[in-house]
Amino acid sequence: MAKLNANDFELGDKVNHVSNSTIKMAVIEIHTDRNEIICRWVDAKGNTQIQSFISQELEKEKPFSTGMYLVNITSNP
Repeated sequence: MAKLNANDFELGDKVNHVSNSTIKMAVIEIHTDRNEIICRWVDAKGNTQIQSFISQELEKEKPFSTGMYLVNITSNP
């Protein structure tokens, strides 16, 4: 995956840190002059966290790939 720079992000993007994809964060500020992205997330205890990252530490959340479908299976009584 190509490394991203601050210009590749938009406010509201869903991102995760490259070292831990289980924490989903939202981009709340972008500082292109410093290549810095400010993100917010809620930790396991329900506390809101805010942290700055350089853009290369983040990756955008991947949407479903083409050809993949979300299927809901129900049974008939």
